[in-house]
Amino acid sequence: MRNKGQSSPRPTGGGKGIAPRALGRQLVLLGTTLGILLAVGVGVVLFEFRHAAIHRDISELQRMALVLADQAERAFQSLEAVQNGLQQEMHNRDIDTTEEFRGQSEQPDLHEQLRQRIAGLSHVELIALIDDKGHLVGHSHTVPLPEADFSGRDFFVVLREAPPGAHYVSPPLTDPDGKVWTVHLAQRVSGAKGEFLGVVVGAVRLRYFENLYGTVAATSGDVISLVYADGDVLARFPALAGRPADGAGNPLAASIPVSSLRHRIEHAVAAPKDFSAVYKMGNYPVEVRVSRSAADVLGGWRTEAAVILAGAGLAELGLAGVVLLGVRQIRNNGRLAEAERQAREQDMRFATAMEHLNQGVCMLDRRGHVAVINPRLRELLNVPAHVKLIGGSLADIARAAIAGGHVTSADIRALRTAIDALPHTAPASFSLTLSDGRVFEIELDETPDGGRLATVEDSTERHRAEARIHHLAHHDPLTGLANRTLFSQRLRETIAQAAEGVPAALLCIDLDHFKQVNDQHGHPTGDALLCAAAERLRGCLRASDLAARLGGDEFAVLQIGAAQPSGAEVLGPRLVSQLGAPYEIDGRRLSVRASVGSTMVRADDDEVTLMRRADLALYRAKDEGRDRHVLDAGN
Repeated sequence: MRNKGQSSPRPTGGGKGIAPRALGRQLVLLGTTLGILLAVGVGVVLFEFRHAAIHRDISELQRMALVLADQAERAFQSLEAVQNGLQQEMHNRDIDTTEEFRGQSEQPDLHEQLRQRIAGLSHVELIALIDDKGHLVGHSHTVPLPEADFSGRDFFVVLREAPPGAHYVSPPLTDPDGKVWTVHLAQRVSGAKGEFLGVVVGAVRLRYFENLYGTVAATSGDVISLVYADGDVLARFPALAGRPADGAGNPLAASIPVSSLRHRIEHAVAAPKDFSAVYKMGNYPVEVRVSRSAADVLGGWRTEAAVILAGAGLAELGLAGVVLLGVRQIRNNGRLAEAERQAREQDMRFATAMEHLNQGVCMLDRRGHVAVINPRLRELLNVPAHVKLIGGSLADIARAAIAGGHVTSADIRALRTAIDALPHTAPASFSLTLSDGRVFEIELDETPDGGRLATVEDSTERHRAEARIHHLAHHDPLTGLANRTLFSQRLRETIAQAAEGVPAALLCIDLDHFKQVNDQHGHPTGDALLCAAAERLRGCLRASDLAARLGGDEFAVLQIGAAQPSGAEVLGPRLVSQLGAPYEIDGRRLSVRASVGSTMVRADDDEVTLMRRADLALYRAKDEGRDRHVLDAGN
């Protein structure tokens, strides 16, 4: 007991000399430990905040690049669709030689046809046909273009040696006067045997893309660029310094690559330290780049970092628990505030872009819920703005569209059937014709975050314009009857049907002494008489028959499905009687007669042989005194 009692004052005396030092060391150790822990914690927090800010902005840039690249690709595809339509029309008209291709310049309505083809494409400046010698056959420009030789142009040289079906996309071009800024899209026109007939070339108005990008990036300060494969800038917002004026000159005069003007035009797309997203188009050597400066991306993070560092410096003077609680509170408050601010800015920028697109856009997240639906799609489906669709499913959109009255249940079923028939690879596109006659072009794609993107374009007017152009290409503009092109096509089909046992007859008709009407009363009166004769001709035929004007006062009829030769023996005299009756034209009583020659369609006929027999029968009718019908005897 005593030993224990004696030992007690020894530590007490030693504590007066050792305990303060130990406590100091402990305090220093504790302070150092807390300082290291706090520095490490602040570093981790700042790194995580910085990573989140960069990831959030890069994801936004990627989505914007995807949408803008899709819009740009559809703009190029719409010009290619017009060029393909021109090629198909020339194929239907059997234009297979350079002379026939060059002869299109004699069509009085060629300029109007070309102009109508691009009437709905605001980004297309011009479409033109160039023959195999490099000479202009026709164009759609609003003002006459001077004669020029295009045989030395890159698109002509490349396509002349290319295989059939080849196309060419030029780099950005300007003219010697610096008044044009454009890109040429050209296709090779080939004959039936693959020979080179010429080129169909279109000029894209690049200012269209700059105006669109200016609307999207007006409030964000982003740099949006449309870039060619070799790095040349097609369009950019903010605009390039020294950029030529757009639309002030002849787009076909543009032949100087912009890459040769680097001393005049600024080509920078983004600074080295900027953050960018790039989306390359699948079918064209073009990509969309969206860039945002590091100052804009990291500005909020730097403000937060300053606050956190200031709090950490003050917290090092307090207890470790107070420091940890303060950091946690700052971290939570900073994340909430930044998330709300970024969400508001992202919604404003994305909504601005969606509101100014010509296509309807719907984006689904990876769970299949609606994340974005723009006003244009609501307009196409007649879904009011107050109907809530965000967060819903595709079924909710379908029900809202049916309730709007512009879409029916049958349209929804047709849409599902079309989607089920698509390949599983993306992107994929198809056309959908609604019950009210509208035609939608729909394209489906995937988003980088695993969601889905659908764009919808109303192409009704373009389809109607193509239908009108197709009708003009196959019908006589004066009488409305079928022209020689449509008649030849139906004649070949009728010969093929004859091999299957379908009876048919060909009747050739000539108005006797029609030239005297033109000579005595003028061509307007003659044209009116031709129209009246065409109406009488229609009145003599059945729905399955075809009447055509072959030229001048020459007409032809295909009588299909009627028993032969009795059908022709009845129809021929009726045509002679109806067409030979007097006409009342502008108060004048005019008389002409009709001669008709007919022959049966045989399974072993060809177009030339069949027409020759009918013409011979017509000549016999004229030789025997006109005003009569003669049926080919078959020899």
